[in-house]
Formats: sequence, C-alpha cells, structure tokens
Amino acid sequence: GTALLAYSLGLRHAVDADHIAAIDNVTRKLMQDGQRPIAVGLWFAIGHSAIVLIAATTVALAASTLSDLEAFGQSGGT
Repeated sequence: GTALLAYSLGLRHAVDADHIAAIDNVTRKLMQDGQRPIAVGLWFAIGHSAIVLIAATTVALAASTLSDLEAFGQSGGT
C-alpha cells in the first residue's frame, strides 16, 4: 500500500507545471543552439530518480546504524 501511494504521488509530481516548464525550456534552448534534445526528459527523470534513491539509501543506512547501536547498548557492550 505504501509503495503504491508513493508511486502515485511520484506520478502526480512528475507532471507539475514547473517540471514541464523546465523540460520545455531546456528543449527549446537546445533546439535554438542547433542540437537535438532527444533525451532531455530521460535525463531529468534519471536525476530525480537518483535523488530519491540516494535519500532512500541514506534513510536505510541511518536506520540500520541506529538499530545496531541500540542492540549494542542493550547487550551491555559485549
């Protein structure tokens, strides 16, 4: 349930006006410069996904470290 909620909120976030405008601006700029903006949306999505993965990994590592510290403290340090 939580994963479905996160996915649906992510899809809603993907079509926010500021995201569409940012991709549109980069696409138009590349076209004015004579370049082909084929993968602008892909790289934008990869950048967003990378941030989410980094944040999730950080939270998981922090939770694991805190859990290990708590278990260490309860065992009397041995």
